[in-house]
Amino acid sequence: MISQNIVILTGNLTRDPRHLGGESDRMRVAFTVACDRGSYRDREAGQLKRLPTDFIDVTVWGADAANVLKHKRQGDQVSLHGSLTTQKFTETETGKDVYKLAVRIEKVQFGSRPNRAEGAGPNHEQMTVELPGISTAAIAA
Repeated sequence: MISQNIVILTGNLTRDPRHLGGESDRMRVAFTVACDRGSYRDREAGQLKRLPTDFIDVTVWGADAANVLKHKRQGDQVSLHGSLTTQKFTETETGKDVYKLAVRIEKVQFGSRPNRAEGAGPNHEQMTVELPGISTAAIAA
């Protein structure tokens, strides 16, 4: 009997990654990836129609988690390889068990990133400061 649990996703981060705890090889980071399903031609209407975008929650562990947290932010492209996991939690209001499919990432490949202000690295914003008697200077906050 053949059994495989393999997930490959390519998409863009919907927001900056969140550090969920741990340090170094035990670090855990979570984020959501928007994956475009593409489009198809509606033969009756003769138009190209887009399929809905999927928003998939993922968790990354260890060194990959540290790299994602350091180098990736909202809008950046990633390619992810991992497996599906089932998460179970109890709903506080009803006491019912709830099950959710999630993706545990085992390999992260960085894709292209949108154009950003020169010198503004990940998790930094470009900021303009006016100093008395000195011309406007741009510094990284």
